[in-house]
Amino acid sequence: MQVSTAPITGITASDVRGLLAASARGGLLSGADLFTLAFALSGRSHRQPLTLDEARDLLLANGLPQALAGDELIERMRESTSADPAFLVYNTTTFCLDRKVGLSRRLGQLVLRHDVQQLLRAHRAEPPPLERPAARPPARARRTDAPAAPTRRPPTAPTPERPSGPAPPVPPPPPRKPAPLLISGLDRSELLRKLQGPPSSLAAVSHALRAHLLASAEQFEELLALAALAGVEPHRYQIETARRVLRVFRGRALLADEVGLGKTVEALMILREYQLRGMVRRALVLVPPALVGQWTGELAEKAGIAARTTDDAARTADPDAFWRDEGVVVASLALARSSKHAPLVQAASWDLVIVDEAHHVKSRTTASFKLVDGLHSRFLLMLTATPIETDLEELYNLVTLLKPGQFATPAAFRAQFVDPKDPLSPKNRERLRALLAEVMVRNTRADSGLALPPRYVSTVIVDPLPEERALYERVLELVRARGADAGARLVASTLLRGAGSSPAAVRGSLERMSASDRRAPALRAALAELATLAASVRASRKGGALVDLARAHDEQILVFTRFRDTLSDIEAVLRDAGVASAAFHGGLSAADKRAALSAFREGRARARLHRRRRRGAQPPSLPCPRELRSPLQSHAHRAADRAAAPDGPARGSSRPCPGGSRRR
Repeated sequence: MQVSTAPITGITASDVRGLLAASARGGLLSGADLFTLAFALSGRSHRQPLTLDEARDLLLANGLPQALAGDELIERMRESTSADPAFLVYNTTTFCLDRKVGLSRRLGQLVLRHDVQQLLRAHRAEPPPLERPAARPPARARRTDAPAAPTRRPPTAPTPERPSGPAPPVPPPPPRKPAPLLISGLDRSELLRKLQGPPSSLAAVSHALRAHLLASAEQFEELLALAALAGVEPHRYQIETARRVLRVFRGRALLADEVGLGKTVEALMILREYQLRGMVRRALVLVPPALVGQWTGELAEKAGIAARTTDDAARTADPDAFWRDEGVVVASLALARSSKHAPLVQAASWDLVIVDEAHHVKSRTTASFKLVDGLHSRFLLMLTATPIETDLEELYNLVTLLKPGQFATPAAFRAQFVDPKDPLSPKNRERLRALLAEVMVRNTRADSGLALPPRYVSTVIVDPLPEERALYERVLELVRARGADAGARLVASTLLRGAGSSPAAVRGSLERMSASDRRAPALRAALAELATLAASVRASRKGGALVDLARAHDEQILVFTRFRDTLSDIEAVLRDAGVASAAFHGGLSAADKRAALSAFREGRARARLHRRRRRGAQPPSLPCPRELRSPLQSHAHRAADRAAAPDGPARGSSRPCPGGSRRR
């Protein structure tokens, strides 16, 4: 089939004004027609897609009446340009690419160029090119707007002869109203023909477009997203990961690359690829609260996606519409799993769900796991550098969310792969590795091929001050004295971990505990005595060691701690020493979080202070190579584990974070 790929020419502002005026009078143009005209006026190259807002502005500038340019016009163009599969191919392959990608692009150019020219010709009332009509059998007369001529019948009686002379003039037929061009209804229009070569029916072109869409939509030989991403040059292993997820895993995968290798970029590539192919229109990104702003920025800067977030006012104004509408939603996992929002999130139908820091959904008993398990989505991506932290069953739970039945039942998984003596050491490694290869991708620094700088991890042992040690030993006595009572065990576990972090953490915990009067009188008295001792301990040797490190190294510092009271204490110590810092924790508003990140990125803060709620947790791509640890700290965690579960082995992991990160 011979086609023309010449660019559109001859489109003038006066042409468009005439068409828009006609549309205003009679509503002749569909939303897709209007969008096509706007694109022709824009002069964009094919790699620069035109947004609906930009299309409206262009039409306004070229004569569209203001009264017709409201939200109704946007919705009119959106419905026309997204509902028809043929237009999806026409839009994505013609507007978004500047390369040779095969039949669909050439047909798309043909549709675009020919539609605009035929649209102009029709509304200028220009006669179409002469064509030799094909022989057809007689057809029934169709009704027209012109009055029907009287039907001739055989005469039944002699009639008088007609007077000689010229026949009376036949009145001209009324002017035909030009038919509107409906790009979103390609198989119903009769305007599209070949610009060069023999004519081709519109049905044939429409069928070719649809066939090409069905044949190529899920082959992903060439990734369209590579040309659509901005400000990022994906590495080879990231491109291969995206292609493998798209082609082999069918969009359901566990991305478990090591920290810093760009799992977010891989997820963005997959999301954008599905969007460009018309396969994803509603996407949900579930992240820890502290990462909502980061993900929103990544989507906007790298993928050109304006996502709505759970920090937006629209979420509280109309929760139903917030979760139901099309587009990309970046949601705090903590908010989405709440009793108020979880039913709305699960009632929505999602094309793609992305779960960042997926180790937060590793336990079947948690609300986070139940939320993700109840979602309706065709595609699911789970991102985590630590798919296993304390038990192989965590891996079983994550894989089951992606591909139910991959590991059979929990009992069968334990029997086949879990060593009862060491829950982290699998049996039948080769079989386990083969099953994981069907659902998980894990790129390491060693096999990435990147020339990454080495990272050196060191632990600085800081001996506690005498008063710090005395406070810790007093807390330990409380644990031993009250170990039989379940409520006292929980109190003791919290206080022990706080004592291993800082005296400020003990003081803060005791202040919050004092607000409750439900504890036994003897326990309340012991806590009051401990509070008096904690109030007298104001100094911490770890704070001084941190100041020394800041002064010895002319570089920015990231500090992580589990307790917010410790974070506030560190902030005060650094401030007194003249070291500017920016605190970052879940209690900050979205604006305050952005301000803290900006201060650190712009160099206005030497130290960035993070609160982490659990051991082993770490923010993405933020290595922390030096650990300040008191001898009391390791002892505190072991003792706290025993206090919390005295009848069984401790399940907590004290191993280092992958990549060298440590907790304080």
